[in-house]
Amino acid sequence: MLKKILFSFLAITVISLSLFLIKTEQRENVFADILFQEQTETISAIDQAKESVVSIIKTEELTKIITNDLGQTQIDANFKQVAGGSGVIVSSDGLILTNKHVVDFGDKYSVILNNGEIYDGKVVARDPLKDLALIKIDEQNLPVIKFANSQNLKIGQTVIAVGYAMGRYKNSVTKGIISGLHRDLIASDSKGKTESLSNIIQTDTAINSGNSGGALINLNGELVGVNVATELSGQNVSFAIAANSANKAVRSYKKYNKIIRPKLGVRYSMLNPTIAKFIGLPRKQGAWLHSGTEPAIVPESPADKACLLENDIIFEINAIKITEDLPLSEVVSFYEPDQTIGLKVQRGNKVIILKVKLGSFE
Repeated sequence: MLKKILFSFLAITVISLSLFLIKTEQRENVFADILFQEQTETISAIDQAKESVVSIIKTEELTKIITNDLGQTQIDANFKQVAGGSGVIVSSDGLILTNKHVVDFGDKYSVILNNGEIYDGKVVARDPLKDLALIKIDEQNLPVIKFANSQNLKIGQTVIAVGYAMGRYKNSVTKGIISGLHRDLIASDSKGKTESLSNIIQTDTAINSGNSGGALINLNGELVGVNVATELSGQNVSFAIAANSANKAVRSYKKYNKIIRPKLGVRYSMLNPTIAKFIGLPRKQGAWLHSGTEPAIVPESPADKACLLENDIIFEINAIKITEDLPLSEVVSFYEPDQTIGLKVQRGNKVIILKVKLGSFE
């Protein structure tokens, strides 16, 4: 009897161990398949996008007079790169999107395509609000990047930065995830020039010198953002301008031959329950209009003409709720200059409805 019990126990143990090993092997196979699939998607995305990424450089000629041992003079000339960055082809006829700070050194640049060909490029538009600009080269049938809808981005989503690192390493790629959305920050360059950036994507993808203006893509090879800045005091904290904002700049240029942004004319802070409770405001979400060094309502602006007042809270535009995840600037950007929009506004204990005809930044 005892032998039968021991045999049964050993049989059960062997079967259980076998099942465990089988399940472990199955899990390992599943994990291997997942890793292989992401690797395959990464390679495919890079292959799809890299043909549309270009290098943008600016050089200046440096000359000096040299006197040789015989007392003869001659000119010694050489060229120095004074600016460099990346860009993305957004139209097959040679229209290229980049950062405005990449093209701060005049209007003429050299553009190097992925195949090594070099073209003369001219800046044709600079964005009045965003760190974006457009360059045009004289070429046709170029490979064009596809825009993703950046409103669909999720924190944790895999993204890849493609650009010309240090201005000379073409198709340099780094991979990471989206760390945050709808960030506001103040960016500065090596000259100390600062710029306010709003509704920015944060990523832990490394953005190196020369990557500015390059592509931030998803695993489908679509443009989700334009790389713009990195946090030098931290690690793996980089930023990109959302694709929807960049796409609107491109569409504006094609329509108006310049980049135009809709103008409301207010200064505000986005509310959340903590801020609202601390200040003692009647709403937990919305855009709270308040002054700092500048007035809350820009004089003679559309907001001023519509009678918006300091301490008003705009909480809806055309039935779209204003939240931290969908801030005022982004909702206003959905519309065109001269369009009339309806605002729901909390003013003290009352809710009022105002109509505003948008102006334009250009």
